[in-house]
Formats: sequence, structure tokens, C-alpha cells
Amino acid sequence: QITQLKDSNQLPPTDQLMRQLVEIANSENPACANCDKRDKSTMFFCTTC
Repeated sequence: QITQLKDSNQLPPTDQLMRQLVEIANSENPACANCDKRDKSTMFFCTTC
């Protein structure tokens, strides 16, 4: 949903860290918390850890 800005107001700069965190959280194939290996399973830790 887009919010209309009042006259002479502008958007704040984008937060790159927040953008990256959201992208990682929404990814379909998240990395393992320990070794960054990507596995198709929904586990938080991969089976090799």
C-alpha cells in the first residue's frame, strides 16, 4: 500500500540492512545458521551440522 506524502516531504533513505534481512527472511531456500549451506529442507540447521 502506498502512502501519499504531504507537500515538500520526501521518503527517508532506504535501510539496506533491513532490506537484506527481509529478503533473507522471505527467501524460499534459507541458508543454514551454522555453515551457510543451502538445503531445500525447512530445517534451521542443515543435516551436516
